[in-house]
Amino acid sequence: MGTGSKSGQAPIAPTLHTTHFAATGRFFYEMTELSKLRIPVISVVFGSSTAGGAYQPGMSDYNIFIKDQSKVFLAGPPLVKMATGEESDDETLGGAKMHSETSGLSDYLAEDEMDALRICREVVSPL
Repeated sequence: MGTGSKSGQAPIAPTLHTTHFAATGRFFYEMTELSKLRIPVISVVFGSSTAGGAYQPGMSDYNIFIKDQSKVFLAGPPLVKMATGEESDDETLGGAKMHSETSGLSDYLAEDEMDALRICREVVSPL
């Protein structure tokens, strides 16, 4: 089944690419529904959350970042350089320390992955 089209253009058939974005949209919808029901969303960021992946921690109620490991940004250093000419690095642009001390996106800063899971259990236990 295709989508609507302008006169004279062929309809666009769904592709793996378009269905991926539809599924991602569904994920964001589910997060807002959980929020509406007052069910907290907890994100433990084990690595890089870039571009669309950066929205999940941004929409979460609790975020646990791991020192020198977690990174969240919409565009990484290569894209920033291309767009603005600015030199940057992962940590300064969106690292765990920056989000814990400057942006406030990180609620908890774990020393390592095991510490992050320990913190997550503490956050979940009173729920």
